[in-house]
Amino acid sequence: MKTNLKLFFLLGFTLILIYNTNAQKTFKIGEQLEYRIYFQSLLTGKLSAGNGTITVEEASKFNSEDVVSIQIKGKTKGFIQFFYKVKDRFRSYFDVKNKRPIAFIKDVKEGSYTKYDSVIFNYEQLKAFGSYDTTNISSQLTDVASVMYYVRELDFEPLTIGKTYQIPIFMDDEIFYSTIKFIGYKNIKTKNKTYYNCIGFIPSASTESFFEKEELGTVWFSNDKNRLPVLVESELQLGFIKLELLHAKGIDLD
Repeated sequence: MKTNLKLFFLLGFTLILIYNTNAQKTFKIGEQLEYRIYFQSLLTGKLSAGNGTITVEEASKFNSEDVVSIQIKGKTKGFIQFFYKVKDRFRSYFDVKNKRPIAFIKDVKEGSYTKYDSVIFNYEQLKAFGSYDTTNISSQLTDVASVMYYVRELDFEPLTIGKTYQIPIFMDDEIFYSTIKFIGYKNIKTKNKTYYNCIGFIPSASTESFFEKEELGTVWFSNDKNRLPVLVESELQLGFIKLELLHAKGIDLD
């Protein structure tokens, strides 16, 4: 799987545990999570590469359905963009009542590569109508930006080492069958000197046409009612690409 695709799968997975373990909603409309993206290796140390945001926007109507809009943005910054410039955006319009996406937008610019894809999910016909292809779907699925809603009813208690959960995710006209595995606890200090006690998961994914699972990295969430995605790590050939939480706005601090 391409590095950028792996990274944005992980961005999607960072949304999974924004719900607490008793399935009560922990996010609020207007919440915004801001991240720094950096490369880390023994040779370079921590090398700043970009920034990213995850936002939950006010509920509205889409094709007469009540929806919320969830958006993920990521872009390079600094000198690295002179070598490889990235500006990516993913947006999901999510049907709150039925807990599934009804539309998905992917707008990516990565070096000389650009792609815009707009997808409408039709659950009566069990089809996803995209800009490039039509895909058979099931009556329940997620996309990269809305995956947290799909798992809101899952009971994550008790958290036992090695326990797994399966989630279907639509991306690039394919259904990826993903698994998340609980790996344990870890204390993390971020750049802004905030300490978090975290719980960790390893996501993996395979497609309908390719059954071998590929581990995508590690996601660490704050071990509290907010379940904030604090650190995301994905291994590369010469080091790691990481996303680290810088700021969290609109969260419940009580």
